[in-house]
This record gives sequence, structure tokens and C-alpha cells, in this order.
Amino acid sequence: MEHILIIDDDKELCTLMKKCVEKEGWFAMVAHNGLEGLKFLDEYREGCVLIILDVMMPGIDGIECCRRLKSELQTCHIPVILLTACSLDEQRIQGYDGGADSYISKPFSSQLLLARVRNLIDSHRRLKQFF
Repeated sequence: MEHILIIDDDKELCTLMKKCVEKEGWFAMVAHNGLEGLKFLDEYREGCVLIILDVMMPGIDGIECCRRLKSELQTCHIPVILLTACSLDEQRIQGYDGGADSYISKPFSSQLLLARVRNLIDSHRRLKQFF
């Protein structure tokens, strides 16, 4: 089953994103920090079609978590959306340099998030079929 992994320390936001994603037909898994998210992927990597990742979290922050995901052969193909409350270009550049596929600033609308999720998943599917 295709699923989306949401990694964010804000439990209310995780609940909101989980509902939005599941309403669209994907199964959502939630981790509340980067280390927990990486452990989740060790076990449930197969079928993970996208990761939504908060930038600012205790422990492993989102940029470092993204960097680790994109440096591993088993997870480098999974699209990553970074979420941030900070709108500084410097942080966005760090995220893109770390391998992020997209950036969304908080607060955001659920429609924007879902449009980006659909777009990244569709693009990934097309690439997979092509290769």
C-alpha cells in the first residue's frame, strides 16, 4: 500500500496533515522527530511515496534528516517536501542543497499541500515508468 510519511513535532499539525492525506486516498504514517522518522523508514520504506518533513525539530532537524534520506540508496528516490515557519532564502537554499524536492512555508493551506503532494507523486510515477 502506498503511504506518505509525515515527520513533524507539532502533533496538531500532524493530525491535520494526516487527515488531508488520507482523505485523498493515501495512508499516512506519523513520526514526531527526525530520528523516529528515519527508524520508521527502515521498517516501512517499501511503499513510501513521499515524505513531508518539518525543518525545525528537536534532535535531528529536517534539513539534516533530508540530507540523510537523500544520501542513502534505499531512500534517495522518495520525494521530500520541507515545511518551515522561516521564510529566509538561506534556509531554503540549505534545504534544496540537502536534496529537498519542494518547500512550503507555514502557515499553508491544505489545498496547496495536497496539490504539491499529488504533483510530486505523479512526477515520480512518470519517471519510474520511463526508466
